[in-house]
Amino acid sequence: MGAAVCALLGIVAVGVFALIASLDSGDPGPDRAASAAATTPAGEPGADGAGQGPSGRGGDAVPTVVIECLEENCPVFLRIPGGDVLVDRELRAGETATYYEPRIHVVLYDAGSVRVVVNGEERERGAKGERRTFTVSRPTPSPSPSG
Repeated sequence: MGAAVCALLGIVAVGVFALIASLDSGDPGPDRAASAAATTPAGEPGADGAGQGPSGRGGDAVPTVVIECLEENCPVFLRIPGGDVLVDRELRAGETATYYEPRIHVVLYDAGSVRVVVNGEERERGAKGERRTFTVSRPTPSPSPSG
């Protein structure tokens, strides 16, 4: 009886560790990989948010948000409101996260440690240790005049 309980606890523990490992793997999965343009170290192609966007967007497409880590570690959280988590981790110095989704909820745990560009416009940097939360949206194109 005791051996059966130990075996059952071992199986549960392996399952829990496997679940945790899959959640923390950093692999965005196929759906998120198609929507994210890049999370790249500085100096590599795409690190500045320029170039080919996701899903066939051309080089002229402006990302909805670009977060660049300016310190050793920059904890950030980005998600589609009511949907998928895009990133929930610490970026490393020089690393950028670039996304093109129509709406993105952003949480900066240290607003002084990152550079944020929204729709091509740089936002004012926060104070060291300041937490900032905001939602950004892509501009909607104005209707073309008919006639």
